[in-house]
Amino acid sequence: MVYALFGLNYEPEMAGLVATAIVLALGVLVPFRGKRIGFRNLAVMLRDAESRCSISSCSAAAAGIMIGALNYSGVGFTLTLVLILLAGGSLVALLVSSAVANIILGLGLPTVGVYIVLATLVAPALVKMG
Repeated sequence: MVYALFGLNYEPEMAGLVATAIVLALGVLVPFRGKRIGFRNLAVMLRDAESRCSISSCSAAAAGIMIGALNYSGVGFTLTLVLILLAGGSLVALLVSSAVANIILGLGLPTVGVYIVLATLVAPALVKMG
């Protein structure tokens, strides 16, 4: 994956796809501890991966809806402004108030959704503080 990213200048999505394909091909072709991945196991792995990815996609969609609502209502900008004003120029105070705001905002979302919300709402306040 690292070679695909830096050596071949692939996009991250393509590098991940290439690395996954190589690992699956090696698992099918090269035995590890005397065992190879069979095609039945490969089908089970793909089915499990699909179900896990759909859960992540739903949480990302929920986070996107929440971020859109916050941005259209103006609360996202207001949150950034309030966090900076509450911090009073102190980076530690900004981090603590951000943590409290993130706990409150993240009560109803899974981890992936909370990360997306944090990256879009709190990051601007941290960037403005340097």
